[in-house]
Amino acid sequence: MRIALTLAISICCIDGFAQAVLVPGSSAIQQKWITSDITQMNWYVMKGNERLLIGHVFTQFSKNDKQLLMITTVKMQQFTTSWTDTTIAELPSLKPVYHSSHNSQRDMALNFGPVVTGYYYDLMKKENATVSDTTHSPYFDSNLYPAIIRWLPLKEGYNASLAIYDYNPRGKVGVLKATIQSVSQDSIMMPKSGKQHVWAVKVVDEIAEGSISTYYIDPVTRRLLRQDIKIPGRLMVMELEE
Repeated sequence: MRIALTLAISICCIDGFAQAVLVPGSSAIQQKWITSDITQMNWYVMKGNERLLIGHVFTQFSKNDKQLLMITTVKMQQFTTSWTDTTIAELPSLKPVYHSSHNSQRDMALNFGPVVTGYYYDLMKKENATVSDTTHSPYFDSNLYPAIIRWLPLKEGYNASLAIYDYNPRGKVGVLKATIQSVSQDSIMMPKSGKQHVWAVKVVDEIAEGSISTYYIDPVTRRLLRQDIKIPGRLMVMELEE
């Protein structure tokens, strides 16, 4: 979950071998997995073998014949306000249309195209920036790419890279890359359903260099059951509320 990892980096404050980079319209995206649903992930920070609950992540997907809408809301234990991101993409290509982000640190809205337009208001510094960024290659919205991983033809040994666009004046701006380093069969223990066989998908990206996420994905439903986020000096876990 892109919004969650972005918030994690804020709180806490490699690519693989050469391969084709996936872009909107790629035949690798398996449309049958893109469905309307609502999920809740519980967010923990690990202290040794102990889990400390720090928040909840709610994600809603709604689709029609032409568009996919994704709304992500993050509610942290220590904050009174929520983080809310809204993403709209075209179907079936997943070409990005719009992304907004509203939280205690920023207000942002982006309209995607060859020129990305919109605004970014830094609530901490009280600084407003007008966005007008010319791109030269196709891309996915960075907020959507963790979900796209679930919709790829996962199998043992699969790897791929995705072109993603991210806008962060405090970090990087522009078309970046997210890379699936490995896919393997594994099993995890869920609190209610017990042992679950999964695809373990290890991913790095150029947004949060030095961090690595492992997605544990149900091979039958393609639901995300768990995500481990390793940031230097810290391990966090997102786990599906069953």
